[in-house]
Amino acid sequence: MRKDCGCLIRVEKKDVHILEKHTNIFWDNVNKIECFAFFDCEDLKSIDLPNRIISIDRFAFALCSNLDSIYIPDSVKFIGQDVFYACDKLTVNFQNGASCKGYMFDVLNCQFRYDLDKTKGFLLKYDKKLEKFDKYLNNSINKFQEEATYRFKMEVFKEYLDSFLPIEEEEKVL
Repeated sequence: MRKDCGCLIRVEKKDVHILEKHTNIFWDNVNKIECFAFFDCEDLKSIDLPNRIISIDRFAFALCSNLDSIYIPDSVKFIGQDVFYACDKLTVNFQNGASCKGYMFDVLNCQFRYDLDKTKGFLLKYDKKLEKFDKYLNNSINKFQEEATYRFKMEVFKEYLDSFLPIEEEEKVL
């Protein structure tokens, strides 16, 4: 792991226990989480990012299959593409009280062109509706398919968003 530049470049699977036991030491001088930093860290279960983090690059937590909770402080101003790809158990929690499932965040983040304030605002406005959708989707998946892929959930969620999201056709990214 390299932190000398203020960026967390890569956490090896074997180092996840250091993160969990020595949180303050681990995060010293880190203000940016680079692409693939926690990629495929299957032992990572939850993480509370410190207030000094300002940016999380694409795929930073992708394939962290056991990650079930992440706290993102208001200091984070940018989150890249598919940061939580294939984190099926994940709930993303923001300092402002907004929360959602990982697949929902990845879709919304792209939909709002990586404008984190718009994404968090949307989550606060539609939190109950999104919660109901996730329950519906999981119940449907359980009936027809033993285990749905993350990409499948993202596609179904995109279609659902189209049914009530007030965005002009030419502004749509998805």
